[in-house]
Amino acid sequence: MIASASSNVYRISLESGTHLTPFTSVSKSMQCVNYSNYMNLLFTGGEEGLVGLWDYRQRNKVWEGVLAKNNEVTALCTESQGMGFWTGDSTGVVKAWDLREMGKCKMTVEHQYRKPIKK
Repeated sequence: MIASASSNVYRISLESGTHLTPFTSVSKSMQCVNYSNYMNLLFTGGEEGLVGLWDYRQRNKVWEGVLAKNNEVTALCTESQGMGFWTGDSTGVVKAWDLREMGKCKMTVEHQYRKPIKK
């Protein structure tokens, strides 16, 4: 999976060496991707603060919404065995989220120097 400067997340099959149908978001530019083996979900972070969740088995968008208002999501991280994930944005803010309560932030941590969070 490759994030791009467009609204698509491009996928490549390593077994057959072919391109698969890309996932398309409403975000203008995808900044980061993260895959959760435990949940079998693909997380995408976009320019307008949008985070998208994709069911990799059914290739459908499960959820998409704004989690970083007025900032771009620059990093995503998922729990190895749980329902939580973290977003980092362009102003140095890291937020913890729970999939069972989307839209409700569990915790916020601000970077001391207000630098963008990168992977």
